[in-house]
Amino acid sequence: MEDKKFVETRLHTHAEDLVSFVNTKTSSQFTETPDGKWSVGQNLVHLIKSLFPVNAKLTLREMLFFSVYHIQHHMKLLNART
Repeated sequence: MEDKKFVETRLHTHAEDLVSFVNTKTSSQFTETPDGKWSVGQNLVHLIKSLFPVNAKLTLREMLFFSVYHIQHHMKLLNART
């Protein structure tokens, strides 16, 4: 149960970090596509669209690990630009 709680805590923390990051962006920053890469908004849409269908097919443990990884991955991509 400790592993589950740890992963749930990380997921919650990374989700909060993502929301905080998105909330700091202006409308133009949210839609800007630097060097042809996805905008902040496009990354956010991708996360939403990819997490829900995938999570419906996974066990709770797999879903938590996948969600944490996916959010971390996109946060690293977004933070690398700022």
